[in-house]
Amino acid sequence: MKFHQLTLEIQSLFQSAVINRAKKLNLMPGQPKILDYLEEHNGSSLSEISRGCFLSNPTVTGLIDRMEKTGLIERCHKTGDKKLIIFS
Repeated sequence: MKFHQLTLEIQSLFQSAVINRAKKLNLMPGQPKILDYLEEHNGSSLSEISRGCFLSNPTVTGLIDRMEKTGLIERCHKTGDKKLIIFS
């Protein structure tokens, strides 16, 4: 097996393991990435999360909505600002 093929095989196995683990934790695809981002950048805006996770704003909004409903994160307004701030 060539190096490139081996690398692709390892990436595929790793991705499958991550997806299976996320399912066991009742997390949807994309949510672990957001939680990882918030671990380093707690108190971020939706736009900051979108940029940091390389996801579109609408995708992040939908994921954040579901995460808030299940209690994974909390949304609040920054004092004197209309922007929503996300906390994990």
